Amino acid sequence: MPGKAREQAFDAFVAAHLAGLRRTAYLMVGDWTRADQVIERSLADLYRDHVDLTDAQASLTRARTLLIGQVSHAHRLTLDGADLVDSGGPGANPEERLMAALDQVPVQERAAVVLARFNHLDDAEISTILDADARELVLEALAHLRRVLARTGDTLVLEEEVAADNEAFKRPGA
Repeated sequence: MPGKAREQAFDAFVAAHLAGLRRTAYLMVGDWTRADQVIERSLADLYRDHVDLTDAQASLTRARTLLIGQVSHAHRLTLDGADLVDSGGPGANPEERLMAALDQVPVQERAAVVLARFNHLDDAEISTILDADARELVLEALAHLRRVLARTGDTLVLEEEVAADNEAFKRPGA
């Protein structure tokens, strides 16, 4: 694609998908400033990769893959824990408590939850983005969340736990 047409296609892609990508980044890092930094680096990488922007779904999948990679890189730089969010305890807003707990879940597992729960992606697309089994990552994330919440004494109920419990009763032999 020639330079000017490529720039226009990229601008159109960003205009169409920036809000969703930014929301995903926020859910992954828990802070709008950090989310914007992750998005900026991810979109710069996407542009540098010369992705074929005529295939919108493939471009969006690649953008999400790059976003998760940037979050993972940023997370490795802050593993000392100084950047973790304080949940404010069981009296805090449930969304804040969940975000604080999610911040302590490994990046790839957190990504699986965010992509499934908030972006409504199916397991196949999540598996493509993360290059791993989406269902397994979500189950591991829920196990981590349970441990984090138990460690803090939080009684926050995870909707996925309730759904999993209900599903177990529906399975033959369960």
